[in-house]
Formats: sequence, C-alpha cells, structure tokens
Amino acid sequence: MLKYKGPGLPPGTRRQRFISSLTPANIQTADFFDLSSLRRPSICFPTTPDDSEYQTYYENSPSRRGEIYPFPPDTRGFFYFAPQPGLGPLASSFRFRCTPTADPTSWDEGHDLLRSNGLPWQTLVAQTAVSKSPFLRNQLLHEKYLTLKSLTEWHKRLEGRQWLPSSYVLFGLRQLFPVDFGQSLNFHVLTKEKVYQARLRNIFSANRKGTNCEYPFQGTGLAHFELSTTSPHLLHLRIVKILTPVTASDVGSESNSESASEAEAETTSDADELRASGRLMRPREGALLSVLPRGRRRLAQTEDDDGDPWTFDLRDKSAAATALRMLVAAGDGGG
Repeated sequence: MLKYKGPGLPPGTRRQRFISSLTPANIQTADFFDLSSLRRPSICFPTTPDDSEYQTYYENSPSRRGEIYPFPPDTRGFFYFAPQPGLGPLASSFRFRCTPTADPTSWDEGHDLLRSNGLPWQTLVAQTAVSKSPFLRNQLLHEKYLTLKSLTEWHKRLEGRQWLPSSYVLFGLRQLFPVDFGQSLNFHVLTKEKVYQARLRNIFSANRKGTNCEYPFQGTGLAHFELSTTSPHLLHLRIVKILTPVTASDVGSESNSESASEAEAETTSDADELRASGRLMRPREGALLSVLPRGRRRLAQTEDDDGDPWTFDLRDKSAAATALRMLVAAGDGGG
C-alpha cells in the first residue's frame, strides 16, 4: 500500500505533510488526512529524509495492470500502527482510521478503512520487514514497535522474500481471507519458525468431460478454514460472507448429464475426487463449502440442501498439507 519515492526531490520542493506519530495516544489534530478520491497521496514521517517521501495508494486493479484505484469518498482520518497481540508480532500492521472529525478524541467513533474485499487496508509488519523501502520500517524502529534483533530474526523466517500479499498471509486458523470462486486459492502461513506457501489449485474447480468449464461458479467472498467436528485430521472451508453474487458458469445440460453419470459411478469416498468430478455445490454465505452427496444426479441445489462438506486431509504429504498443519497448530490466535 506504500510506494517509496526518492531520494532526489527537486531543490525547493515543498515536503508533503508528515505523520508525527503512529501511536494513537500520541496522534495530533495536525496528523489528520483527507485521502478522499486521491490516487497517490504523499506522506512523510519524522524519520524520513528531507529529499524523500512515500506515495500511498488504495488498491491495484485486478484486471488492468498498473491501474490504481483512488481512495473511497469520505476517507478522512489518521494513519496509525495496529498491534495484533492475538496473532503475533508479524500480524501487526500500518492502517488508516476513518474518523468523523479531525479531533483525535473522535477515534472511538471511527472505523478502520477497509479494502473492497471487506478486509482492513493495511501494510503488515511482515511486509515491512522484507520491503526494499526503509522508511516505514525506520519509523516503527523509532517508535519502538520493532527492534533490530526482531528484524534480523524475521528476515531469516521470511527466507529472502521481497513481497507478501497481506490478504493472503494467514496467522490463525479462523482468520478471514478473500476467495474467488473462479480461480485457485494461494496463500502463505506465517509461523514463529518460517513461512509456508500453499496452493489449492482445484478447490473451486470442476473439470468435466465434454465441457470447457473449469470453474462451475463465479463470484467472490470471505472465508476461513476450520477443523472438522468428526475428525482431527480433516479441514473444512467456511464461506463467511459473499462479496459479489455467485453465478453459475455456462455449462450445457448434456455435459451435466454425462458428468453426473460419471460421478455416480465413482467408488472413492474422498471429497476431493467428488469435487474433481464436477460435484461442487454453489457456495453459500455462512455455510461450509460443499460437494454433492453420493448418488445425486443434478448440479443445482435448493437453499435447504447442505451436501457433504469439502474436506482436506491434513495427513497428505503435499506442501499445502504442511502449511495447513502449521495453521492448525497455530490455533485461532496464531503465533
């Protein structure tokens, strides 16, 4: 969310307003920013060199490379640092607090700025630790949110990575993350020891013979993993919130019929095989991601149909299984 610009600002260039502190208790009225509809507002910290500045932005366009979305209307308030003691130090982040007035005492009446996916607009400390730009990191060191020792340890843990997507870095089992039902799911699990990268390529796919449809549904939402109530070795995915409506991809009825007949003939009880046979059910808000029960011939379902939960076996030897075992070990609070 922050882009370094500098050094080398032209002589006599007026420095942008700087943030006096990232600690809410020390924030002043002069730290109030109006970012409404701006694309690349510049900010500075007291520790930023005179010939340098940051350009911050709201979001990148997911479909048009290089396009920057402006900050939403009424984005007025204060930048600050948000510790997350329940999730561990690397989950702490640089955020923006929208407030009704420029008076810092209105803090409790405000709310954190959210991204379009419903999660906080933020830069994780984990991202700061690997960033090429030192300026947010220097300010966090100055305000004693970081130490040089912790940075050295985190560099080891992050294994030379230079970028982490904040929405897809998981610290705890029930942590929310965005999902797109029309593509694979990629994420990182960050523990006290190291970072684990995982990809669930087929979680939302349903490759059916006789059709070019790879993903039966389109739409986006927020989800989290949770352990099965029937086995400590199985993991489910709960769709907590639907962000954009779930719609069915264009699949011919003849192909559906062929796929259903083939799926009925399956003898395996593994949920992943059922899903790969085109048996993924429509994702629903508040429900577990599900597949059609054995013997069902149709791909649509009523609102009352629950299906069988999609499951992931944690005993698997894949990289995704290793990452998810670490996530389970971290518990709901993370590490």
